[in-house]
Amino acid sequence: MPALPGLLIEYLVTGAVALLWLLPWLRALAGLPAEMPAEMRTGTILVCLPLLYGLGMVLDRLAKILTAKVPSPRRSLQWHARLPAERAARDHDPDLLERNPFFRGTAQSETLRVGRFRAQAAALVTIHRDMPGLAAELTARSSRDRVARGMALNFLLAALTLLAGAWMPGAQMLAQGTDRPLLLAAGYGAACLTLLWVWAQFDRESYRFELALGAVLAGQEDPPAQDQRRTTDTGT
Repeated sequence: MPALPGLLIEYLVTGAVALLWLLPWLRALAGLPAEMPAEMRTGTILVCLPLLYGLGMVLDRLAKILTAKVPSPRRSLQWHARLPAERAARDHDPDLLERNPFFRGTAQSETLRVGRFRAQAAALVTIHRDMPGLAAELTARSSRDRVARGMALNFLLAALTLLAGAWMPGAQMLAQGTDRPLLLAAGYGAACLTLLWVWAQFDRESYRFELALGAVLAGQEDPPAQDQRRTTDTGT
């Protein structure tokens, strides 16, 4: 259960940032007022919290698909991000990499895929049971990566919303509240690209740590060094 609070915060953060593009669409399509009456704000917030949580779940899954499956699993952003970690591990010991429970490579058969899934599940059970500090580290890294990935998607959708408001006939309400929608859209686009770069760095760091941890669990290498485990001062 220790991962539940992390997931709660991740989804709420992702859902809350989605208001950047969701509110303009609600104003344009449903006539939502630009400012909520004071007497309705508390009730509206209470109603919106579970909705934002659900929206965050959807966006998190969509961001996962876009970064790991598009245009294909072997040409996705995540595939490119993990290459340096896999190359380093493969240069060190190709056989060790294939046996690592956290190896993300494409399985050549269903049997191999199921075997990797079971090995990773067993490794995670061991970590959460015997190594609570490392379990917390894995959870923190996963939470960080999810938030960066979800925020990148939200800024992309916000930029597309402003572009629709600036260029689509009859959709001017989507750009209401700004005199320079194209400039703001460019800013959102830059934020999206920056966050994607940050997410790629985070994902690469997390994968390197997972591969090192997988080797430790197999009893084949020394545990990760302290500076390898925690990088809070640099953004973890």
